[in-house]
Amino acid sequence: MPRIEPVPAAPAASAVVPAARRGGRSPDAEAREQLLAVLARYAGPVRCRQVAEDLGLEVTARQVEVIRHRLKKAVAAGLVVQTPGGLFTLARGTVAAGG
Repeated sequence: MPRIEPVPAAPAASAVVPAARRGGRSPDAEAREQLLAVLARYAGPVRCRQVAEDLGLEVTARQVEVIRHRLKKAVAAGLVVQTPGGLFTLARGTVAAGG
């Protein structure tokens, strides 16, 4: 009969530490900071397309929708305000990381 070697146990779920807790920032946090920095450069509300351009992204419908989704998450967090026309600007009291 062949000998079966023991397989090491997988680490417990609580032993896996997300990147944000290991001293680094999560990709979502970095993206949010970049968005806030772009909005901080403008005195008024801006279109998602302009934000995508300022971030150096290829301006495609998909990229614009990704930016819109991230901005709407920032709206839900109270960091950004969406105008009735669908434009976005920083909420009062929000300070971008770079400025």
